[in-house]
Amino acid sequence: MAACCNKVLYLHSMKTHILLFLISLFGLLSGCAEHSALQTALDKAEALMENHPDSAYSLLQTIDSEALRTRGDRARYALLYTQAQDKNYIDHSNDSLITIAADYYREHGDEHTRFLSLYYKGRIHYNAGDYLNAMLNYSEAETLVPDLQDDYYAGLLYSQIGSIYRKIYDFPKSLEAYQKAELYYKNAGKDFHRQFAMTDQSVVYRNVDNYVKSDSLLQVVLVEAIHEENHTLIDYTMGNLLMQYVEQGYMKNAKSIYERMLKDYGLENNTSYFLTSVIKIHLYDGEYQDAERMLHKAWAQAKTANDSVACYFASSQIYKERRLFDKALQEHESGILIQNRIVKQNLQQPVLTIQRDYLAKELEHQAYKRKMNRILSVVTVLFIIVCAFFMFYFLLKRIRRYYRKSLYNRLKQHEEKYRHQIERLWEEVTIQKDVLLKEENRQHLEQCFILCRTYFKTLDKMYDIYNNPYANNKKKFETIDAFLLKFTEKYTKGKKGYALLESMINENMNNVMMHLRAEVKLPDEEYYQQICFHIAGFSGNTIARIFKTTANAIYKRKDRILEKIFKDNPMHLELFTMYIVK
Repeated sequence: MAACCNKVLYLHSMKTHILLFLISLFGLLSGCAEHSALQTALDKAEALMENHPDSAYSLLQTIDSEALRTRGDRARYALLYTQAQDKNYIDHSNDSLITIAADYYREHGDEHTRFLSLYYKGRIHYNAGDYLNAMLNYSEAETLVPDLQDDYYAGLLYSQIGSIYRKIYDFPKSLEAYQKAELYYKNAGKDFHRQFAMTDQSVVYRNVDNYVKSDSLLQVVLVEAIHEENHTLIDYTMGNLLMQYVEQGYMKNAKSIYERMLKDYGLENNTSYFLTSVIKIHLYDGEYQDAERMLHKAWAQAKTANDSVACYFASSQIYKERRLFDKALQEHESGILIQNRIVKQNLQQPVLTIQRDYLAKELEHQAYKRKMNRILSVVTVLFIIVCAFFMFYFLLKRIRRYYRKSLYNRLKQHEEKYRHQIERLWEEVTIQKDVLLKEENRQHLEQCFILCRTYFKTLDKMYDIYNNPYANNKKKFETIDAFLLKFTEKYTKGKKGYALLESMINENMNNVMMHLRAEVKLPDEEYYQQICFHIAGFSGNTIARIFKTTANAIYKRKDRILEKIFKDNPMHLELFTMYIVK
């Protein structure tokens, strides 16, 4: 009853273990499949990013955040999601998501992913108006440009750098950055971006009152835009020309551009800056109602402090033209106050002109620290590996020493066991052999043969013990040679002794040796004796010691004998095959 209960419990335990194993295996396979599906979705989103960013953004929104189990998956998703938002003109100012990618790719990934994570982190800070941190990330990304091999993104980077410099009125550096952007866009074959980089340069020239250079750049871009029928670029370029002519006081030229925009392309530029310039054209023609209508529209489109300044100055200009000087002064002062705040705010930005060299050195220092940390990590790992190797080596050495000692003791016990067996067997074989020589009794002949075969097998076992590398000792082979010598002296010295061994084999094995001698002609007597030893049960190694040669030579001779037997095709071939080929 107890045995039955134990068996039931054992089967229940086995079923439980198998079930747990299957559940674990299913969970592992499910996790692998889920991770593979995630990578496929991320790969597809990355492939769609440049040409179909809206599709990439929609695909990324379908990914469950719980599927992002590894740090690498979270970093890749964060970068692609931020990139998709930027390309779909979704401006965010929270850097918590992109920081995951930037922190990860500082230590992992290639130059391209590291560059993108820094660039888009800079974009987030730019959207938040944090130009200091934006430039810090842009400056770090700039160090990767020589190894980036992506002229398009290099152009985007320098366009952003130029915009920051322009916002804090560092026009020389802004112009330098825009010129680099134009060059990279040209190398990338991005004509549309190159043309916008040229218009950005024209704005910088206009800000420093270099209207000749600004006008020449805008005219070049306008010709290209008209040739390509790019209405977006035409509207943008003509709007800049209009604003430039208004600033210069060339109202006729400005009005001509404005009428051309209305007639040929339709008014598409609704920025506050553009509308305030149009107000001045209306005032030039005495169209006060149209000017006020445009002012309301400009205020509706105002999004930044600079837009408000432009609207206040335009409002002041309207009141001035209507000779309402008190209101004109009030509007002008309001614009001046906001403008002063903007100037103070920009002058408080310590980044760009004053600390750019400091930032570059800081980035270089950080890169050096990361390099040294990597070297230290490698050295530490190597040191641990070396220590582990030596510990393993000494442990292995101790284990081998213990194993050799243990094996040596076991071999010694087996040696004593087989030695006693051989000595006992030899006594019995000797007795039986002496009886055979006197009586030639069939029963004694069979018993002697059985004892001899047992004797041979025991000798082979003892030979295997001595052949073990942990017990290899030439002196020990003298023991087995002594036992072999005893046998060969009695069973191979002289015709009578060997004939007795052969007669035992013939009697117990269907006269195999008698038929072999009669039907197969072998080159030498030793060939018959070797086959006799094989049939008797000796191994090749033991036979080699009898004939004082190598086991390889013994087996080669056996192959030649078998080849001769098969070639002669004797009458008792099946008998020879049974006893010799085994």
